[in-house]
Amino acid sequence: MSETRLLVISDTHGSMHHFLPAVPLDQVDWILFAGDGYDEAMATFAKYGVAERVHAVAGNCDGRPALADAEITLAGWPIWITHGDRWDVKHGYDPITREARRRGVRLVVFGHSHRAHYEERDGIHLFNPGSPLEPRGGTQASLGWITLNAERGQFDHLLLD
Repeated sequence: MSETRLLVISDTHGSMHHFLPAVPLDQVDWILFAGDGYDEAMATFAKYGVAERVHAVAGNCDGRPALADAEITLAGWPIWITHGDRWDVKHGYDPITREARRRGVRLVVFGHSHRAHYEERDGIHLFNPGSPLEPRGGTQASLGWITLNAERGQFDHLLLD
């Protein structure tokens, strides 16, 4: 069974050069970027020759409201990428879960809180990769790694030093 490997990044705020050189990009099928640091992230992805494998949205600090959401399908999974600020993810996940259900997606990738998080709610997977440089809420600096196939997903956080 074919698997799709996703590197998930959010809330870099200009820190791509601190961690991306250590990431095994040759093991990644797609990169999902959930905002805050959009311009620098896209320039860095282009520098590393992986921009064509990136799905990205802008966050509340990026000044690009037209790029706030993206819906894609990978490995048969409908995925919604959003920064999370418009869904108040710093205070809970009910609003973003309701919107995900309305959109008919199986996976939501978001950021904004700088806190690594994963949970499944009624068949909807909520995934925040955390922040690679500015973690909050007692969490460690992190990125996300998701492996999907048609039937299931594996959701992990890569902790950074």
